[in-house]
Amino acid sequence: KEAYANADDSLAKKLLENPAASGIDIEMDLVFFMKKQGNSGYMVFEGSVKDAKAFEDFNKQIIKGASVTKAGDLSVIKIEKGAVLTFDASKFVYISNAPGMGNIPALSQIPGNNNFGEQSQISLDSLQMYATKLYDLPSSESIYKDDRFSSTMKEAGDMHVWINNEQAYGGLAAGMLGMMKVNVLIEKNATGMALNFDNGKISVKTKQYFNDQVLKVLEKYPAKDISADVVNRIPSQNVVAAFVMNYPPEGLKEFLKLTGLDGTANAFLSEVGYSIDEFVKANKGDLVVAVSDIQPKPDSIVKRINEDGIEVSENKGGTDMKFLFATSVNDKASFDKMIGIVGSKIGDIAKDGPAKGIEFSINDKWFVTSNSKPYVDQFLAGGNSKQPFASRISGHAFGMFIDLQKAITSGSTFTSDSSAKAVADASLKMWQDIVVTGGKIKDGGMSYEAEINLVDKSTNSLKQLNKYIDVLSLHKK
Repeated sequence: KEAYANADDSLAKKLLENPAASGIDIEMDLVFFMKKQGNSGYMVFEGSVKDAKAFEDFNKQIIKGASVTKAGDLSVIKIEKGAVLTFDASKFVYISNAPGMGNIPALSQIPGNNNFGEQSQISLDSLQMYATKLYDLPSSESIYKDDRFSSTMKEAGDMHVWINNEQAYGGLAAGMLGMMKVNVLIEKNATGMALNFDNGKISVKTKQYFNDQVLKVLEKYPAKDISADVVNRIPSQNVVAAFVMNYPPEGLKEFLKLTGLDGTANAFLSEVGYSIDEFVKANKGDLVVAVSDIQPKPDSIVKRINEDGIEVSENKGGTDMKFLFATSVNDKASFDKMIGIVGSKIGDIAKDGPAKGIEFSINDKWFVTSNSKPYVDQFLAGGNSKQPFASRISGHAFGMFIDLQKAITSGSTFTSDSSAKAVADASLKMWQDIVVTGGKIKDGGMSYEAEINLVDKSTNSLKQLNKYIDVLSLHKK
Protein backbone atom coordinates (compact mmCIF):
# COMPACT_ATOMS: atom_id res chain seq x y z
CA LYS A 1 0.00 0.00 0.00
CA GLU A 2 2.85 2.34 0.88
CA ALA A 3 4.64 1.66 -2.42
CA TYR A 4 1.40 2.10 -4.35
CA ALA A 5 0.73 5.46 -2.70
CA ASN A 6 4.20 6.69 -3.67
CA ALA A 7 4.23 5.27 -7.21
CA ASP A 8 4.70 8.12 -9.70
CA ASP A 9 3.75 6.41 -12.95
CA SER A 10 0.99 4.23 -14.34
CA LEU A 11 3.25 1.20 -14.96
CA ALA A 12 4.34 1.09 -11.32
CA LYS A 13 0.72 1.16 -10.18
CA LYS A 14 -0.17 -1.50 -12.74
CA LEU A 15 2.63 -3.80 -11.52
CA LEU A 16 1.59 -3.37 -7.90
CA GLU A 17 -1.97 -4.27 -8.81
CA ASN A 18 -0.87 -7.21 -10.97
CA PRO A 19 2.76 -8.42 -10.79
CA ALA A 20 2.18 -10.57 -13.87
CA ALA A 21 2.00 -7.31 -15.89
CA SER A 22 5.81 -7.37 -15.73
CA GLY A 23 5.74 -10.16 -18.32
CA ILE A 24 7.28 -12.60 -15.80
CA ASP A 25 5.53 -15.94 -15.46
CA ILE A 26 4.86 -15.79 -11.71
CA GLU A 27 3.48 -19.36 -11.71
CA MET A 28 6.92 -20.76 -12.55
CA ASP A 29 10.00 -21.16 -10.36
CA LEU A 30 12.35 -18.24 -9.72
CA VAL A 31 16.04 -18.90 -9.05
CA PHE A 32 18.71 -16.77 -7.41
CA PHE A 33 22.30 -17.96 -7.15
CA MET A 34 25.82 -16.67 -6.56
CA LYS A 35 28.98 -18.17 -8.05
CA LYS A 36 32.66 -17.54 -7.41
CA GLN A 37 34.64 -16.75 -10.54
CA GLY A 38 38.38 -16.41 -10.07
CA ASN A 39 39.05 -13.58 -7.65
CA SER A 40 35.54 -12.27 -8.09
CA GLY A 41 32.06 -13.62 -8.56
CA TYR A 42 28.66 -12.95 -10.03
CA MET A 43 25.03 -13.31 -9.00
CA VAL A 44 22.08 -14.30 -11.12
CA PHE A 45 18.32 -13.96 -10.90
CA GLU A 46 16.47 -15.98 -13.48
CA GLY A 47 12.97 -17.10 -14.31
CA SER A 48 10.39 -17.61 -17.04
CA VAL A 49 8.90 -15.06 -19.43
CA LYS A 50 5.20 -15.19 -20.17
CA ASP A 51 4.90 -12.06 -22.34
CA ALA A 52 8.19 -10.92 -23.95
CA LYS A 53 6.80 -7.54 -25.07
CA ALA A 54 5.46 -6.73 -21.60
CA PHE A 55 8.77 -7.86 -20.07
CA GLU A 56 10.76 -5.59 -22.39
CA ASP A 57 8.48 -2.60 -21.65
CA PHE A 58 8.76 -3.30 -17.94
CA ASN A 59 12.56 -3.25 -18.02
CA LYS A 60 12.74 -0.16 -20.22
CA GLN A 61 10.64 1.57 -17.59
CA ILE A 62 12.69 0.50 -14.55
CA ILE A 63 16.13 0.74 -16.24
CA LYS A 64 16.51 4.39 -17.22
CA GLY A 65 18.00 4.86 -20.68
CA ALA A 66 17.79 1.13 -21.45
CA SER A 67 18.82 0.19 -24.97
CA VAL A 68 17.89 -3.26 -26.30
CA THR A 69 20.32 -4.99 -28.65
CA LYS A 70 20.16 -8.47 -30.18
CA ALA A 71 22.63 -11.32 -29.76
CA GLY A 72 21.21 -14.15 -31.83
CA ASP A 73 17.82 -15.04 -30.34
CA LEU A 74 18.53 -13.12 -27.17
CA SER A 75 17.62 -9.54 -26.34
CA VAL A 76 20.30 -7.78 -24.26
CA ILE A 77 20.23 -4.72 -22.02
CA LYS A 78 23.53 -3.62 -20.51
CA ILE A 79 22.99 -1.91 -17.18
CA GLU A 80 25.26 0.57 -15.43
CA LYS A 81 27.39 -0.55 -12.47
CA GLY A 82 28.25 -3.95 -13.88
CA ALA A 83 25.00 -5.76 -14.72
CA VAL A 84 23.38 -7.27 -17.80
CA LEU A 85 19.86 -8.43 -18.61
CA THR A 86 19.26 -11.07 -21.28
CA PHE A 87 15.92 -12.58 -22.27
CA ASP A 88 14.09 -14.41 -25.02
CA ALA A 89 10.48 -15.49 -25.49
CA SER A 90 10.57 -17.97 -22.61
CA LYS A 91 13.32 -17.08 -20.13
CA PHE A 92 15.18 -14.15 -18.57
CA VAL A 93 18.54 -13.84 -16.80
CA TYR A 94 19.66 -10.83 -14.75
CA ILE A 95 23.39 -11.11 -14.01
CA SER A 96 25.63 -8.72 -12.10
CA ASN A 97 29.02 -8.48 -10.46
CA ALA A 98 29.56 -9.75 -6.92
CA PRO A 99 33.26 -8.97 -6.52
CA GLY A 100 33.34 -9.49 -2.76
CA MET A 101 32.71 -13.22 -3.25
CA GLY A 102 36.27 -13.80 -4.38
CA ASN A 103 37.72 -12.03 -1.38
CA ILE A 104 35.70 -12.54 1.79
CA PRO A 105 37.23 -10.12 4.34
CA ALA A 106 37.70 -12.83 6.97
CA LEU A 107 39.63 -14.95 4.48
CA SER A 108 41.83 -12.10 3.29
CA GLN A 109 43.25 -11.74 6.79
CA ILE A 110 44.54 -15.32 6.93
CA PRO A 111 48.35 -15.63 6.77
CA GLY A 112 49.37 -16.98 3.40
CA ASN A 113 46.49 -15.40 1.51
CA ASN A 114 48.12 -13.14 -1.07
CA ASN A 115 44.86 -11.69 -2.40
CA PHE A 116 44.38 -9.25 0.45
CA GLY A 117 42.33 -6.26 -0.61
CA GLU A 118 42.03 -7.25 -4.28
CA GLN A 119 38.56 -6.74 -5.77
CA SER A 120 38.22 -7.55 -9.47
CA GLN A 121 35.29 -6.74 -11.73
CA ILE A 122 33.89 -8.99 -14.44
CA SER A 123 33.36 -7.15 -17.71
CA LEU A 124 29.87 -6.70 -19.14
CA ASP A 125 30.80 -8.81 -22.16
CA SER A 126 31.90 -11.66 -19.88
CA LEU A 127 28.74 -11.37 -17.82
CA GLN A 128 26.72 -11.59 -21.03
CA MET A 129 28.67 -14.70 -22.03
CA TYR A 130 27.99 -16.40 -18.66
CA ALA A 131 24.30 -15.51 -18.90
CA THR A 132 24.01 -16.79 -22.47
CA LYS A 133 25.44 -20.15 -21.44
CA LEU A 134 22.65 -20.63 -18.90
CA TYR A 135 20.02 -20.85 -21.65
CA ASP A 136 21.41 -24.17 -22.86
CA LEU A 137 23.58 -25.40 -20.01
CA PRO A 138 25.12 -28.84 -20.70
CA SER A 139 24.02 -31.48 -18.19
CA SER A 140 27.70 -32.12 -17.39
CA GLU A 141 27.92 -28.58 -15.97
CA SER A 142 24.56 -28.51 -14.22
CA ILE A 143 24.43 -28.41 -10.44
CA TYR A 144 22.00 -31.35 -10.69
CA LYS A 145 24.94 -33.65 -11.33
CA ASP A 146 25.67 -33.21 -7.62
CA ASP A 147 23.56 -35.94 -5.98
CA ARG A 148 23.39 -33.92 -2.77
CA PHE A 149 21.75 -31.01 -4.57
CA SER A 150 19.33 -33.20 -6.52
CA SER A 151 18.39 -34.94 -3.26
CA THR A 152 17.65 -31.54 -1.69
CA MET A 153 15.43 -30.58 -4.62
CA LYS A 154 13.45 -33.82 -4.26
CA GLU A 155 12.28 -32.69 -0.83
CA ALA A 156 8.85 -31.09 -1.03
CA GLY A 157 9.22 -27.36 -0.54
CA ASP A 158 7.92 -23.94 -1.52
CA MET A 159 11.51 -22.73 -1.40
CA HIS A 160 14.85 -24.52 -1.56
CA VAL A 161 18.24 -23.25 -0.37
CA TRP A 162 21.62 -24.75 -1.27
CA ILE A 163 24.98 -23.60 0.13
CA ASN A 164 28.23 -25.11 -1.09
CA ASN A 165 30.24 -24.44 2.07
CA GLU A 166 33.41 -25.79 0.51
CA GLN A 167 33.24 -23.11 -2.19
CA ALA A 168 32.01 -20.37 0.13
CA TYR A 169 34.51 -20.94 2.93
CA GLY A 170 37.27 -22.93 1.26
CA GLY A 171 39.68 -20.04 1.76
CA LEU A 172 39.66 -20.80 5.47
CA ALA A 173 41.88 -23.78 4.65
CA ALA A 174 44.66 -21.45 3.49
CA GLY A 175 47.86 -20.66 5.38
CA MET A 176 48.11 -21.82 8.98
CA LEU A 177 44.67 -23.45 9.01
CA GLY A 178 45.69 -25.58 6.03
CA MET A 179 48.79 -26.73 7.92
CA MET A 180 46.56 -27.86 10.81
CA LYS A 181 44.33 -29.88 8.45
CA VAL A 182 41.21 -27.96 9.48
CA ASN A 183 40.28 -28.03 5.79
CA VAL A 184 39.07 -31.62 6.28
CA LEU A 185 36.00 -30.14 7.97
CA ILE A 186 35.27 -27.96 4.92
CA GLU A 187 35.98 -30.34 2.04
CA LYS A 188 32.72 -31.50 0.41
CA ASN A 189 30.78 -29.66 3.09
CA ALA A 190 27.38 -28.43 1.91
CA THR A 191 23.95 -27.53 3.31
CA GLY A 192 20.58 -28.22 1.70
CA MET A 193 17.25 -26.85 2.95
CA ALA A 194 13.61 -27.18 1.96
CA LEU A 195 11.13 -24.66 3.39
CA ASN A 196 7.35 -25.02 3.45
CA PHE A 197 4.85 -22.30 4.30
CA ASP A 198 2.01 -24.38 5.70
CA ASN A 199 -1.14 -23.38 7.53
CA GLY A 200 -0.10 -22.22 10.98
CA LYS A 201 3.61 -23.02 10.68
CA ILE A 202 6.81 -22.64 8.70
CA SER A 203 8.63 -25.97 8.33
CA VAL A 204 12.31 -26.36 7.45
CA LYS A 205 14.15 -29.58 6.64
CA THR A 206 17.94 -29.22 6.66
CA LYS A 207 20.69 -31.66 5.78
CA GLN A 208 24.37 -31.04 6.42
CA TYR A 209 26.71 -32.97 4.11
CA PHE A 210 30.31 -33.96 4.93
CA ASN A 211 33.19 -35.79 3.30
CA ASP A 212 33.90 -39.48 3.90
CA GLN A 213 36.50 -38.84 6.61
CA VAL A 214 34.14 -36.77 8.72
CA LEU A 215 31.23 -39.14 8.08
CA LYS A 216 33.34 -42.08 9.21
CA VAL A 217 33.90 -40.43 12.61
CA LEU A 218 30.25 -39.39 12.95
CA GLU A 219 29.04 -42.89 12.11
CA LYS A 220 31.57 -44.57 14.42
CA TYR A 221 30.62 -42.33 17.35
CA PRO A 222 26.90 -41.56 16.97
CA ALA A 223 25.19 -39.21 19.38
CA LYS A 224 22.58 -40.76 21.66
CA ASP A 225 18.96 -39.70 21.98
CA ILE A 226 18.13 -37.20 24.69
CA SER A 227 15.45 -38.45 27.07
CA ALA A 228 12.33 -36.76 28.36
CA ASP A 229 13.59 -37.49 31.90
CA VAL A 230 16.57 -35.18 31.31
CA VAL A 231 14.35 -32.41 29.89
CA ASN A 232 11.95 -32.73 32.82
CA ARG A 233 14.77 -32.08 35.30
CA ILE A 234 14.64 -28.38 34.32
CA PRO A 235 13.12 -26.89 37.52
CA SER A 236 10.70 -24.28 36.18
CA GLN A 237 7.28 -24.05 34.57
CA ASN A 238 8.23 -20.75 32.92
CA VAL A 239 10.93 -21.95 30.52
CA VAL A 240 11.53 -19.44 27.74
CA ALA A 241 14.25 -21.37 25.92
CA ALA A 242 15.88 -24.78 26.31
CA PHE A 243 18.79 -26.34 24.45
CA VAL A 244 19.44 -30.05 25.03
CA MET A 245 21.89 -32.29 23.19
CA ASN A 246 24.09 -35.34 23.39
CA TYR A 247 27.60 -35.57 22.00
CA PRO A 248 30.05 -38.51 22.13
CA PRO A 249 33.23 -37.37 23.96
CA GLU A 250 35.21 -40.09 22.15
CA GLY A 251 34.11 -38.57 18.87
CA LEU A 252 35.40 -35.16 19.95
CA LYS A 253 38.81 -36.74 20.53
CA GLU A 254 38.71 -38.29 17.04
CA PHE A 255 37.86 -34.94 15.47
CA LEU A 256 40.87 -33.37 17.15
CA LYS A 257 43.03 -36.11 15.63
CA LEU A 258 41.38 -35.67 12.23
CA THR A 259 42.14 -31.93 12.19
CA GLY A 260 45.64 -32.31 13.60
CA LEU A 261 44.77 -30.35 16.73
CA ASP A 262 45.13 -33.22 19.20
CA GLY A 263 48.82 -32.51 19.83
CA THR A 264 48.19 -28.81 20.45
CA ALA A 265 45.27 -29.58 22.77
CA ASN A 266 47.24 -32.14 24.77
CA ALA A 267 50.25 -29.81 25.06
CA PHE A 268 48.00 -27.05 26.40
CA LEU A 269 46.21 -29.36 28.84
CA SER A 270 49.43 -30.95 30.05
CA GLU A 271 50.56 -27.56 31.37
CA VAL A 272 47.74 -27.73 33.90
CA GLY A 273 48.08 -31.45 34.58
CA TYR A 274 45.18 -32.64 32.39
CA SER A 275 44.69 -34.45 29.06
CA ILE A 276 42.15 -35.14 26.32
CA ASP A 277 41.77 -38.71 27.58
CA GLU A 278 40.85 -37.45 31.05
CA PHE A 279 38.27 -35.09 29.51
CA VAL A 280 36.76 -38.01 27.59
CA LYS A 281 36.70 -40.11 30.77
CA ALA A 282 35.09 -37.30 32.79
CA ASN A 283 32.20 -36.48 30.46
CA LYS A 284 29.21 -38.57 29.44
CA GLY A 285 28.04 -36.21 26.71
CA ASP A 286 24.66 -34.78 27.77
CA LEU A 287 24.24 -30.99 27.80
CA VAL A 288 21.30 -28.95 29.06
CA VAL A 289 20.98 -25.15 28.84
CA ALA A 290 17.80 -23.37 29.91
CA VAL A 291 16.58 -19.80 30.39
CA SER A 292 13.42 -19.19 32.38
CA ASP A 293 11.41 -16.77 34.51
CA ILE A 294 12.34 -13.64 32.55
CA GLN A 295 10.96 -10.41 33.97
CA PRO A 296 12.02 -6.75 34.02
CA LYS A 297 13.66 -5.43 37.16
CA PRO A 298 11.28 -3.03 38.90
CA ASP A 299 13.95 -0.33 39.20
CA SER A 300 14.58 -0.44 35.43
CA ILE A 301 11.13 0.93 34.59
CA VAL A 302 11.34 4.60 33.66
CA LYS A 303 8.78 7.10 32.51
CA ARG A 304 9.13 9.53 29.62
CA ILE A 305 7.02 11.82 27.44
CA ASN A 306 6.57 10.41 23.94
CA GLU A 307 6.28 12.33 20.67
CA ASP A 308 2.53 12.77 21.26
CA GLY A 309 3.14 14.43 24.62
CA ILE A 310 1.86 11.40 26.54
CA GLU A 311 3.67 9.95 29.54
CA VAL A 312 4.70 6.35 28.89
CA SER A 313 6.57 3.69 30.89
CA GLU A 314 9.44 1.68 29.44
CA ASN A 315 11.86 -0.98 30.57
CA LYS A 316 15.37 0.35 29.96
CA GLY A 317 16.99 -3.05 29.81
CA GLY A 318 17.23 -4.26 33.38
CA THR A 319 16.08 -7.88 33.35
CA ASP A 320 15.90 -10.67 35.88
CA MET A 321 16.06 -14.23 34.65
CA LYS A 322 17.09 -17.67 35.73
CA PHE A 323 19.61 -19.65 33.71
CA LEU A 324 20.86 -23.18 34.10
CA PHE A 325 23.71 -25.18 32.57
CA ALA A 326 24.16 -28.90 33.21
CA THR A 327 26.45 -31.54 31.78
CA SER A 328 26.42 -35.26 32.58
CA VAL A 329 29.29 -36.85 34.49
CA ASN A 330 30.85 -40.15 33.49
CA ASP A 331 33.70 -40.35 36.02
CA LYS A 332 33.37 -38.08 39.04
CA ALA A 333 37.06 -38.14 40.01
CA SER A 334 38.15 -37.00 36.55
CA PHE A 335 35.40 -34.38 36.48
CA ASP A 336 36.33 -33.10 39.94
CA LYS A 337 39.92 -32.71 38.75
CA MET A 338 38.77 -30.72 35.71
CA ILE A 339 36.58 -28.44 37.84
CA GLY A 340 39.45 -27.92 40.27
CA ILE A 341 41.78 -26.85 37.48
CA VAL A 342 39.21 -24.45 36.03
CA GLY A 343 38.50 -23.03 39.49
CA SER A 344 42.19 -22.45 40.21
CA LYS A 345 42.60 -20.57 36.93
CA ILE A 346 39.56 -18.37 37.52
CA GLY A 347 40.75 -17.50 41.04
CA ASP A 348 39.22 -14.44 42.64
CA ILE A 349 37.38 -13.46 39.46
CA ALA A 350 34.49 -15.66 40.55
CA LYS A 351 34.15 -13.72 43.80
CA ASP A 352 33.62 -10.22 42.48
CA GLY A 353 33.53 -10.47 38.66
CA PRO A 354 30.89 -11.66 36.18
CA ALA A 355 30.60 -15.00 37.99
CA LYS A 356 29.47 -13.39 41.25
CA GLY A 357 26.29 -15.05 42.49
CA ILE A 358 26.74 -18.16 40.34
CA GLU A 359 26.08 -21.44 42.13
CA PHE A 360 27.32 -24.87 41.12
CA SER A 361 27.29 -28.39 42.45
CA ILE A 362 28.17 -31.91 41.32
CA ASN A 363 27.13 -35.46 42.11
CA ASP A 364 27.94 -38.80 40.49
CA LYS A 365 25.72 -38.05 37.47
CA TRP A 366 25.58 -34.30 36.84
CA PHE A 367 27.49 -31.04 37.12
CA VAL A 368 25.06 -28.12 37.38
CA THR A 369 25.55 -24.35 37.53
CA SER A 370 22.94 -21.61 37.78
CA ASN A 371 22.28 -18.18 39.25
CA SER A 372 19.75 -19.87 41.54
CA LYS A 373 20.81 -22.40 44.20
CA PRO A 374 17.29 -23.92 44.38
CA TYR A 375 17.53 -24.58 40.62
CA VAL A 376 20.85 -26.38 41.09
CA ASP A 377 19.50 -28.47 43.95
CA GLN A 378 16.24 -29.34 42.19
CA PHE A 379 18.00 -30.38 38.97
CA LEU A 380 20.41 -32.63 40.88
CA ALA A 381 17.52 -34.14 42.85
CA GLY A 382 16.09 -35.35 39.55
CA GLY A 383 12.57 -34.04 39.91
CA ASN A 384 9.94 -34.29 37.20
CA SER A 385 8.74 -30.83 36.13
CA LYS A 386 6.66 -32.35 33.33
CA GLN A 387 7.81 -29.81 30.76
CA PRO A 388 5.11 -29.48 28.08
CA PHE A 389 7.77 -29.43 25.34
CA ALA A 390 9.68 -32.53 26.57
CA SER A 391 7.96 -34.91 24.14
CA ARG A 392 8.62 -32.54 21.25
CA ILE A 393 12.43 -32.51 21.56
CA SER A 394 13.25 -35.84 23.26
CA GLY A 395 14.17 -38.88 21.16
CA HIS A 396 16.70 -36.87 19.15
CA ALA A 397 20.41 -36.15 19.54
CA PHE A 398 19.67 -32.42 19.51
CA GLY A 399 16.62 -30.48 20.63
CA MET A 400 15.86 -26.78 21.01
CA PHE A 401 12.66 -25.12 22.18
CA ILE A 402 11.85 -21.40 22.32
CA ASP A 403 8.54 -20.23 23.76
CA LEU A 404 7.95 -17.08 21.73
CA GLN A 405 4.82 -16.21 23.71
CA LYS A 406 6.77 -16.02 26.97
CA ALA A 407 9.69 -14.21 25.31
CA ILE A 408 7.44 -11.53 23.79
CA THR A 409 5.40 -11.13 26.96
CA SER A 410 8.50 -10.72 29.13
CA GLY A 411 9.75 -7.97 26.85
CA SER A 412 6.52 -5.99 26.69
CA THR A 413 4.96 -6.32 30.14
CA PHE A 414 6.27 -3.02 31.50
CA THR A 415 5.62 -0.53 28.74
CA SER A 416 2.76 1.82 28.03
CA ASP A 417 4.05 3.13 24.70
CA SER A 418 1.17 2.70 22.23
CA SER A 419 3.34 1.70 19.25
CA ALA A 420 5.35 -0.78 21.31
CA LYS A 421 2.17 -2.27 22.71
CA ALA A 422 0.64 -2.56 19.24
CA VAL A 423 3.70 -4.38 17.91
CA ALA A 424 3.80 -6.64 20.98
CA ASP A 425 0.09 -7.40 20.60
CA ALA A 426 0.54 -8.26 16.92
CA SER A 427 3.53 -10.44 17.79
CA LEU A 428 1.58 -12.28 20.49
CA LYS A 429 -1.20 -12.96 18.00
CA MET A 430 1.38 -14.16 15.45
CA TRP A 431 4.15 -16.24 17.06
CA GLN A 432 3.75 -19.37 19.18
CA ASP A 433 7.07 -21.22 19.50
CA ILE A 434 10.09 -22.68 17.71
CA VAL A 435 11.14 -26.33 17.85
CA VAL A 436 14.35 -27.70 16.31
CA THR A 437 15.36 -31.38 16.42
CA GLY A 438 17.85 -33.66 14.69
CA GLY A 439 21.52 -34.55 14.82
CA LYS A 440 21.40 -38.05 13.36
CA ILE A 441 23.42 -39.29 10.36
CA LYS A 442 21.40 -40.69 7.48
CA ASP A 443 22.10 -41.05 3.75
CA GLY A 444 25.44 -39.28 3.89
CA GLY A 445 24.41 -36.27 5.93
CA MET A 446 23.21 -34.98 9.29
CA SER A 447 19.52 -34.09 9.29
CA TYR A 448 17.61 -31.43 11.23
CA GLU A 449 14.00 -30.31 11.23
CA ALA A 450 12.63 -27.00 12.45
CA GLU A 451 9.12 -25.70 12.97
CA ILE A 452 8.16 -22.09 13.56
CA ASN A 453 4.64 -22.41 14.90
CA LEU A 454 2.08 -19.63 14.66
CA VAL A 455 -0.99 -18.92 16.80
CA ASP A 456 -3.42 -19.00 13.88
CA LYS A 457 -3.44 -22.61 12.70
CA SER A 458 -5.95 -22.16 9.88
CA THR A 459 -4.22 -19.52 7.69
CA ASN A 460 -1.20 -19.98 5.45
CA SER A 461 1.95 -18.81 7.24
CA LEU A 462 3.21 -16.76 4.29
CA LYS A 463 -0.06 -14.82 4.21
CA GLN A 464 0.23 -14.29 7.95
CA LEU A 465 3.81 -13.03 7.56
CA ASN A 466 2.64 -10.56 4.94
CA LYS A 467 -0.04 -9.14 7.23
CA TYR A 468 2.35 -9.08 10.20
CA ILE A 469 4.89 -7.02 8.25
CA ASP A 470 2.09 -4.61 7.34
CA VAL A 471 1.38 -4.07 11.05
CA LEU A 472 5.06 -3.49 11.82
CA SER A 473 5.33 -0.93 9.01
CA LEU A 474 2.45 1.06 10.50
CA HIS A 475 4.26 1.39 13.81
CA LYS A 476 7.85 1.85 12.68
CA LYS A 477 9.72 4.56 14.56
